[in-house]
Amino acid sequence: MHDKLFRVSLRMTPNAIICGEMRSYEANWVIHAMRRGHPGSMTSLHCSAPEFVVDDIAEMICEDGKARDPQNLILNIANAVDIVIQINRSDKTGKRRITRVCELVKDDGTRKTDTPYVINDLYQYSEQSQAFISSGLIRTKALIQKIKKYAPETPESYFYAF
Repeated sequence: MHDKLFRVSLRMTPNAIICGEMRSYEANWVIHAMRRGHPGSMTSLHCSAPEFVVDDIAEMICEDGKARDPQNLILNIANAVDIVIQINRSDKTGKRRITRVCELVKDDGTRKTDTPYVINDLYQYSEQSQAFISSGLIRTKALIQKIKKYAPETPESYFYAF
């Protein structure tokens, strides 16, 4: 059923696809949409940390039973996802709040990692100060171009100087 809905929606050439929550192989269609020119597409999923998002999406996609090259799958997901926003429930208040905003950066080969991407923290929420702390600059040229196109008022100081 999901397959048919996604195929029909993609034929309507939407500007963005919003999938309430990925739980299974519909992740394949969401990533497909993100990689095929639907900027601003978004979804949610349950994951313990931004570092595990790509692997968790890959596992969901593989639930359909089709054989895939694992490295290529991970690379495709990493290329499709720009930003990961983590939401946690506060132990003190029980309320949910954004705790991390991260960018997925394609690894340029200078880092010693097992993945074709690294997580670049942009903001982290501090329980102590009850505020967001800037923890990094946006490093991906493609993401900077998207932000400048869709949010031109964003200060240049938010971007990494290339």
